[in-house]
Amino acid sequence: MKKWYFTFGQSHKHVLNIRGEDVVLDKDVVLEIEASCCSEARDKMWSVFKDKWAFQYDELPDMKFFPRGIIGLDIEYNQATDEKNNREAPGNLQGGM
Repeated sequence: MKKWYFTFGQSHKHVLNIRGEDVVLDKDVVLEIEASCCSEARDKMWSVFKDKWAFQYDELPDMKFFPRGIIGLDIEYNQATDEKNNREAPGNLQGGM
């Protein structure tokens, strides 16, 4: 599995409850996801955030633009369920990687 990095736009703010704690994902963080290829990584992002994220990177972007650092997120993704439900599968979120 390869690490993929995602960022959020200026107006994108997500609050996820991960293991009982609210975690804010916004323009100031980089989200790290493990996936076998870039399209699987995008599918995982879509399953949780739909189109409310900005960019995907195959290596860590310049962190001076992301003062809150990196947040690892393990998203379990079931492609069959996602397609069957017209991309409505929420994914299973776990903090840390």
